[in-house]
Amino acid sequence: MAIATRLEEFLDSNSLSYDINAHEHAETGMRNAEAAHLPGDIVAKSVLLKDGDNYMLVVLPATHMLDLGQLHRKLDRHVDLPPTSGPV
Repeated sequence: MAIATRLEEFLDSNSLSYDINAHEHAETGMRNAEAAHLPGDIVAKSVLLKDGDNYMLVVLPATHMLDLGQLHRKLDRHVDLPPTSGPV
């Protein structure tokens, strides 16, 4: 599994260390961690969100779930999951 280019640029520009582990595709962050034979709390998963016409990528540990309500309050704006079909 590859890392998103913008995420890699962000990590590199902030001198954050990380490893990329190749593994079979899985449907969830925890299943990706299992496929990579790693504990979920050290594996990052990304969630694509839509804010009007813009997109954002949220990165969190595979063991965590994203609370959209809490994110709305923290950002003081509405974000949501993009539609699952059609171009992104």
